[in-house]
Amino acid sequence: MSQANPSPNPIRGLFADYAPPPGYDEAVDSRGLLRDHWKAVVLHLQEMEPQRLANLREQARQLLLENGVTYDAYNTTPESCRTWDLDLLPWILTETEWAQLEKGLRQHHRLLEHLLNDLYGEQDVLKAGLLPASLIYGDERFLRCCQGWDQPHPWRIRWGAVDVARQQNGAFRILGNPLQTPTGVGYALENRQIFFRLLRETLNENQVRLLLPFFTALRTHLIEASPLNKEDPRSVLLSPGPSSELFFEHAFLANYLGLPLVLGEDLAVRGGRVHFKTLEGLYPVDVILRLLEDRHCDPLELGEKAGSGVAGLVQALREQRTSVINPLGVGILENPALPAYLPELCRHYLQETPLLSHTPTLWCGDALQTVLEAPDTWIISRLDERGNPSPLPFGDLSREKQAALQKALKARPADFVARKASQPSSLPLLLDESAAPGYGILRTFFTAGTQGVEVMPGGLARVARAGEPLNAFDSPMGRVKDVWILSSQPVARANRPPLESLYQPSAFTGEISSRTAENLYWVGRYAERAENILRLLRVVLLLPAMGGSDGVSVNQQESLRLIYRAASLMTDILPGFAGEGAEQRLQEPEEELHRIIVSTRHPGSIVSSLQALILSSHRVRERLSNDTWRVIHRLRELVSRLSGLSSTPEMLVELEELIMALGSLSGLAMENMTRGLGWHFMVLGRRLERSLLTVDLLRTTLVTPFSPEAERPLLEALLAATNSTMTFRRRYRTHLFVKPFLDLILADETNPRAIAFQLEALERHITKLPRRVSVPTYRTPEGRIILEALNAVRLANTDLLSLVTDAGGRPNLEQLLSRLHDLLPLLSVELSNGYFQHTTAHARKGLPG
Repeated sequence: MSQANPSPNPIRGLFADYAPPPGYDEAVDSRGLLRDHWKAVVLHLQEMEPQRLANLREQARQLLLENGVTYDAYNTTPESCRTWDLDLLPWILTETEWAQLEKGLRQHHRLLEHLLNDLYGEQDVLKAGLLPASLIYGDERFLRCCQGWDQPHPWRIRWGAVDVARQQNGAFRILGNPLQTPTGVGYALENRQIFFRLLRETLNENQVRLLLPFFTALRTHLIEASPLNKEDPRSVLLSPGPSSELFFEHAFLANYLGLPLVLGEDLAVRGGRVHFKTLEGLYPVDVILRLLEDRHCDPLELGEKAGSGVAGLVQALREQRTSVINPLGVGILENPALPAYLPELCRHYLQETPLLSHTPTLWCGDALQTVLEAPDTWIISRLDERGNPSPLPFGDLSREKQAALQKALKARPADFVARKASQPSSLPLLLDESAAPGYGILRTFFTAGTQGVEVMPGGLARVARAGEPLNAFDSPMGRVKDVWILSSQPVARANRPPLESLYQPSAFTGEISSRTAENLYWVGRYAERAENILRLLRVVLLLPAMGGSDGVSVNQQESLRLIYRAASLMTDILPGFAGEGAEQRLQEPEEELHRIIVSTRHPGSIVSSLQALILSSHRVRERLSNDTWRVIHRLRELVSRLSGLSSTPEMLVELEELIMALGSLSGLAMENMTRGLGWHFMVLGRRLERSLLTVDLLRTTLVTPFSPEAERPLLEALLAATNSTMTFRRRYRTHLFVKPFLDLILADETNPRAIAFQLEALERHITKLPRRVSVPTYRTPEGRIILEALNAVRLANTDLLSLVTDAGGRPNLEQLLSRLHDLLPLLSVELSNGYFQHTTAHARKGLPG
């Protein structure tokens, strides 16, 4: 924009009070005018009403929560799950700016690859003294077990991240390059998808470059990494698991790339090759995209810290039948002292001058005196210090800390690195109703293959207001921005793959690990357990109180005792309404009901069951759709609200909402999940749990002696608890009796709430499981159990079951229910032994290598 013919300047409204600090500002030039490439976006936001902006901000926050874009999602309360604070004003760069930065990043990648191959190969730079050998050998990130491997091809850095910041002169500078676990690539994609939902028109009008080509290239490079040159190699994404604060990103990335998400326990090395442990046996793995740090990958050769890795992985890599991206040992390139030597190494390896500078750096093991001469001008930190990109300068420390640091420096200088303090460029942050100056650093990503290096056109920016600390990219606190790269041409859509490639299924289509199957099984069980107990508690809360003023009849009191007793026994929260002191608690049941609902000390309570469901869902995050995840988030919110209530009328409202949410979860599983092994195990969990709970409900009520006058109110409560009231009325059109009740709830294979229906469904789903040996289903341990249970119900005579003896009980019914109560847990044990505890005895024969 020229001075003689300035374009309209939209510095008003949101930007009316925007006053950037001295130096380079991303949005405003030295004359105080908005830069041309920011105008369209700023104008669009300024034209919105304040309420519209507030609504967009809330929608973004809600979408991030509902999609599970959280840190520490392993916790079960909304307060413990911290989401990104996504700024609705992106960081905007021109095509020319990005082209210059991209060129420098490609050069930086070539330099790092040369250095990596040399350090684990001939080590020419160490022999020539261009890089201190003690710096490399003294760093635990240098894996000596990987040095000197006989590699037919150069080691490739196939993907990674680079952190950059703009200097006050407008040029970008490299701050670091995470290569072991490039955090943020999934979050960058999720942020962009949020913008597409909220500001799609703005993105399209400004011709913002898409992120899709980067992920397309990453998929291609995964295929190229196969050591056996396969057209469709078997690839997996290796994660540390749901206990990681970044597990959402791992699951999101696995889904987007179409890779099975595995943990170390899902992989095994057999015959010098890594295998994926599935329900059908061991599948060879060709490529592992890892999100584990080097030291966590192999407990046999890399130490105790590698407990989450794969035993024998290093040996499998030596034999070159499996490849890992990025290669083990790449962590040495993250040594924060390396920038001190990279300019010279660039001239040595590439015969080129670096296009991008680094933060001025000194390794204290090589330049201690220089640092001590002017310590106030440096930021001094340990070589193994990670996570905080902006530690305090030496001059900002207290005298005691300065003295302690100088003492440590002189004692072990090789443990420390010194970097010059520098302030990144400023940029606007969109607050409630105005823009305020802040500053930030940008993380972008690259992927490399035979066709060169593809840099993500944009990335993820970590930003903060002036005076506030700038958090690391793997920190749960702080604000982030999407990064927009504007194009001078209409944005080209990614080329579609050839039609014939669409017909080729992935090598792992439908295959799931034993761990995943087990967690889906328990998702089904916990969901069913929570729903059934909720329905029972809803009945209890709607019943008149024993000690109330409404005048409860003797018959009603008798049925009330049985229903309350069932609530305590089925949740295993005792003595409650079933043990010592039960009569006193029945007179004032509020406190005990509150314990049954919200206690976290008892695994059978409603809150504990729902928390277990949420945790099991997190463990299979990659298997759940966004719609399902929104229901899980809703459950989390309702659990948090329920835990804070003490009044039973208030609780009743929350219980109703929980029942509806669990119904939605069940419907999504039935309508949206493909009928693979994972779905079969989830349904098995549901059917088994519903069978057990219904058996226990009948055992704790109907087999107990009670007067004929109490029968009707008891059966009405049981029908409500089993969600079968309407079915009974439409079918029988008669008074309530035990015999027709048992026909419907025990023996009817067409009633989805009947025990017989569950057993028939269990038998049907068991036949879909992979056979461990070539025998009929009924000859397997689980097949025998379900056959015995189903036949016992089918052969039962409900007339005899409902018969009351002189003692007042129903011994025939008790005998049948007790038998089912013993058999069904055995079925769970056999499923666990047969499918969740993977052994080599289950290995499939004749699989292609």
